[in-house]
Amino acid sequence: MFLRKILPTAVLPALLLAVAPALSAQTPSWHVDPAPEWDALFDLHSGGWTGADGIFSLPQTGTEAANGFLNTDTLFLFSDTFTDDVFPDGSRSGMNIVHNTVGLRPAGGPAASALQMVVNQAQGTGAPIDMFPPTVPGSGSFDWYWLKDGIVLNGRTYILASRWGLVGQLQFGRKGIAMIEIPAGDPAPFMNHTQALVPLYVDAPVGGSNIVYGGAIMANTVTAGASAPDGYVYIYGNSDSVPGDAFNKLVYVARVLEADFANIALWTFWDGVNWSTNIADSAAITDESSLESSVTALPNGQFLMVFQHRQISPWIAMRVGQSPVGPWTPPIKIFEVPIPARLGSVFSYNAKAHPHLSAPGELLISYNVNSLHNVDNRNYSDIYRPRFIKLIVQ
Repeated sequence: MFLRKILPTAVLPALLLAVAPALSAQTPSWHVDPAPEWDALFDLHSGGWTGADGIFSLPQTGTEAANGFLNTDTLFLFSDTFTDDVFPDGSRSGMNIVHNTVGLRPAGGPAASALQMVVNQAQGTGAPIDMFPPTVPGSGSFDWYWLKDGIVLNGRTYILASRWGLVGQLQFGRKGIAMIEIPAGDPAPFMNHTQALVPLYVDAPVGGSNIVYGGAIMANTVTAGASAPDGYVYIYGNSDSVPGDAFNKLVYVARVLEADFANIALWTFWDGVNWSTNIADSAAITDESSLESSVTALPNGQFLMVFQHRQISPWIAMRVGQSPVGPWTPPIKIFEVPIPARLGSVFSYNAKAHPHLSAPGELLISYNVNSLHNVDNRNYSDIYRPRFIKLIVQ
């Protein structure tokens, strides 16, 4: 991988965690290992997909059990994606970007050849286009989706997507949240999918912050293989920012019974004490998180939140909760992402776990890498690709 030229990762540190006493006597100790076999899986130089961020993974059977990838196909969701080929020196042939793509990984072993990236193409020209161009009412030619988390229920795939576009003269901003629904058996590029606007976005009050749902979805259900299922799907949201502290992302949570997921009217929102039908009652359950993250049901009945500490810090962190709403431990920093001295503009973001892609006793975690200077992404194609580590239970 060309990454070694800019992010020397020949030996990634195995960081032993000083687990806080609040985790209870039953909490095991942990350490972190590199996952080079997963890094290599996304080291692609041609074929229309040569780098992206996002990377949510959806098991097509709905199960999140460890080693689940052996028995279920996986749909990867990506947001902004480079589609130009990569030269032998690691630079890109161009800087063309589409706003969302997907990857398909058939059930079975980890062979790199099993990973298929899918970039949508315009009819007639074959030019790369977004996998899911917005078609909801009010969409304009400059609108796009950045994909959030999703879930597969009874064979149907549901993806939440943040819709962006022109909100003023030469000004871009968020225009709400949509739910994308893909029928069972509909192959990529999902010509039969539907889109609907959903009220999962709260505009900021004066002096406050917006709330955006969909940054993580956790099914605490029998289908998902949860150890103590309650039948609910939990959908986590975040603040865009806290006034005066832009990188402090507050965390919120909604829930709905598995069978009712597609009916937003039946969703309820945690208000700090109980579940409310009014999204405006949403109360933060913790802070210092990132816009994308994950929550995983643990075998001991606890819950593990994985996130990039304070959105773009070099630290991947976790919290342990006693329920899907908490209370949560303070952030436990588990891995410091290597940042190259010669390219100080590079940053990491949006760490999250992938339970069904993990081996027993491990938790596979991805994170994104980007640069403040786009020329870096042209000169070093491997900046803008998913990276992986493993959280190992001892």
